[in-house]
Amino acid sequence: STPEQMPLKADLLKDLPPLTTKPLSSEDDLKEALHLITDSLAQQRQVASKSIIVSPAFLSTWVGIMAWLFHLNYRSPSDLGIIATTGSGITMALLLVVKYMCEGYVRHAESVASEGLLWFANQKKSEEDDVLVLGTKYGDELIGTLVLRLPPAPAKGDEEEEEAPKVEIVAWTVKLKFRHKGIGRGLLEQAIKTASEHYKRSFKFGFAREHVHSKRVLIGAFNGMFTRREKLAAKMLKEVALEASREGAPDRE
Repeated sequence: STPEQMPLKADLLKDLPPLTTKPLSSEDDLKEALHLITDSLAQQRQVASKSIIVSPAFLSTWVGIMAWLFHLNYRSPSDLGIIATTGSGITMALLLVVKYMCEGYVRHAESVASEGLLWFANQKKSEEDDVLVLGTKYGDELIGTLVLRLPPAPAKGDEEEEEAPKVEIVAWTVKLKFRHKGIGRGLLEQAIKTASEHYKRSFKFGFAREHVHSKRVLIGAFNGMFTRREKLAAKMLKEVALEASREGAPDRE
């Protein structure tokens, strides 16, 4: 780039909205966070549909039906048009069946949305738990959120006797167009930092066993994509926790 172009690039960078991650407290921010969560739940239907369509069971069934259709109807090249039309209809019917099989994710999203802001309070395991909602904003636009369940800290004097509190992530998502840009990792980093400031002692940290994205609608054979996603999330959390421990934060498991 030429010297004349440099001020222009600097001006463009200066005009970019700031990226901030902090706890959310206003009703509007919490509503938007819940909207992000329910959107991500509904989007799982596409992932589930893809899992079925690329599975050997679906592909072998589709190929078998097409071969059977060709065998029954082909007598001359003039039959290819009817075979293609019938095959398209059968394919559409199979895709509609797949869509129906995955509708449970949309119903799950609607169920969460129907609770409204009470959904956040309902994530408590006990009355003593706190629920903290973190959000990442790009300017004024909320683009990511993470929901933490914080159990009560042991009273002073009991810290050695009691088991370290288990901080759990019950929801974690980023708006679709901002994914794979480090936003989710930043939320994990802020979550660990927030928990460190909250307890000022050792604590356990991980995803809740029944986090909001853990629901499975399909049988195990079709859940491979979700399993891989969870393994990647667990790996990222482990990396973030290790980095935090090197910086002097409390030990985590």
